[in-house]
Amino acid sequence: MRRSLYRNKLKRAPKCVTEIIREKSEPEPTTFSMIRVAATILLLAALLVPAERARAASTSHRAAQSHTGTASDSEIQQALEKKLAKSKVGKDGFRFHVSHGVVTWEGSTNVMQHKGAATRMARSSGAVQVVNNIRVSAAGKANGTKGLRRVSVEPQK
Repeated sequence: MRRSLYRNKLKRAPKCVTEIIREKSEPEPTTFSMIRVAATILLLAALLVPAERARAASTSHRAAQSHTGTASDSEIQQALEKKLAKSKVGKDGFRFHVSHGVVTWEGSTNVMQHKGAATRMARSSGAVQVVNNIRVSAAGKANGTKGLRRVSVEPQK
């Protein structure tokens, strides 16, 4: 229907206009080119689906590994003992124990940052979970927040 309307308009137009329109108009897509486009889309979809499934499988595999723990309790304990011996955190005398990949820290410190460092140390040693029961003294909390400024908000008038 659309094609016939187009042809009727061309018949009514002057000859020079019809020649210009015919030169500039795009040819109508053939059935062969439409099939080629559809085949290309299907091929791309077929290539992308297995890649997506492989990515999802590897992600779920990593999640399963993190729950079961890749390191044994003795390996985690040995790694933590080495790291404690090399770091300043070890001088605070923290105690820890490992059970089923869960590291539990106990002790006290005068440096606020040592509590977070102990947690990071346990995670990097292969711990699945860290329970940090390290207490920071009042002096340590005061020193840790000494350089911070309080924010005051004045009510609008």
